[in-house]
Amino acid sequence: MSKHVGSIVVLPGSADSYTVDVDDVDQIHVHIGRIEKLESPFDRSIVLAYPDVSQKHACITCDKMGWSVQDLGSTNGTWVRGDRLDPGTPCRLNAGDRIRIVNYEILIASCPKWLEDRKKPFPNDPTMPAIPPPEL
Repeated sequence: MSKHVGSIVVLPGSADSYTVDVDDVDQIHVHIGRIEKLESPFDRSIVLAYPDVSQKHACITCDKMGWSVQDLGSTNGTWVRGDRLDPGTPCRLNAGDRIRIVNYEILIASCPKWLEDRKKPFPNDPTMPAIPPPEL
């Protein structure tokens, strides 16, 4: 039996809002685009039926290292924390982060407790700020 580890909310605060729940599996992909794309029975899709959204726009991954999002070479870009992502470069996400795709907002509503409590950045991850060493 799998357990719930997180939620993604599409269009939070809107009448059209809906939630995608993520269960505890080794790895899950949430594909975002104008078409549904499922590569395994654990995958999910968020279909954004708007012409400026690319067919295969972005992908959110939840694995043992946590959440990340990657732009898949979309025409109009994927934005996190006000910055446009470089296509093909994963960006680590935390609970409360918002992803912007054209006129859609996607909220990372919750993450596993062990991930929310982590204070250190992911190793070799340029999207996370470095923590300076303690002063001696």
